[in-house]
Amino acid sequence: MKYLHQKQPNGVYYFRKRVPGDLVERVGKRLWMQSLKTSDLIKAQLAAKRLDRDLEATWAKLRQPPESPIVEAQRIYEALTPDAANPSGLSGTDIYLDCLEGKQPIELVAEYEGSLRMLDDPSANLSNTEKKVLDLIVGRSVTLSDAVAYYIEMSGKRNDRKFTQSVRQALAFFVDALGDRPIDQYKRREVEERLVSGVQSEGLKTATVSRRLSTVKSAVNKAILNLEYSFKNPFEKHTIPGLRDDEDSRSSLTAVQQAALLALLNKPENSDTLNGLRILFDTGMRVSECVGLRIEDVHLGACRTLAQ
Repeated sequence: MKYLHQKQPNGVYYFRKRVPGDLVERVGKRLWMQSLKTSDLIKAQLAAKRLDRDLEATWAKLRQPPESPIVEAQRIYEALTPDAANPSGLSGTDIYLDCLEGKQPIELVAEYEGSLRMLDDPSANLSNTEKKVLDLIVGRSVTLSDAVAYYIEMSGKRNDRKFTQSVRQALAFFVDALGDRPIDQYKRREVEERLVSGVQSEGLKTATVSRRLSTVKSAVNKAILNLEYSFKNPFEKHTIPGLRDDEDSRSSLTAVQQAALLALLNKPENSDTLNGLRILFDTGMRVSECVGLRIEDVHLGACRTLAQ
């Protein structure tokens, strides 16, 4: 069996397996070696199978993108509420804020005379997640990028590259022009102007702008709902002038084009391209359906039966 190793004949079996290259730095070693604590081959095989399964599951978790700070912050914040007092008389929120204060340099504490305002100082010793928990405690809204990160996390699609790329493109569309600010600080007028400039100045299709607006609107709605904000979504209820008027509609072939195509298909020569075009013309298949065909997918006898 793979991964079994004995240092000495008739000795204890070891499980030995290379750590995947992309995880070496996180795991801290290139080779995973662990004693199976038995010299019995059957027992060693069973233990190695279990260990291999557990290791693969652990490595799969390590490959997952890290949880976004806003999601972690919300979980911490919800654990602090409701603020049921503990035996010391302090609420969960009070204890958490005391912990944050205790991390601060003496100079900063002296400058603010112990006031909680020290935690808003740019030099405060706070992690990104702790800053977001503090925002939730004092009622400050999350930034647009945080709302989008939260939306991706809550969708359950953070491993879906196509989805996350589309959502981040929508975020960049607004942030590049308007900046990354708390979501309650965006004005409807500037959002409207951004939609117009996307079409008129950048030459984007109205449908593309509409999709990006819809994505950001959904992300902000999710943040407002789940984080229990009371303000309205500034990305809602916008109209994009001339929506879809700029689409290039596909038309049927003209009589001249059809004649030229038939002349091409009736040529005696054969090639992959010509044969593919002939199949498309005669069957109405999609291009992907045609070019993906294998010989064993084609049943000429069935075609004859249907024709009869």
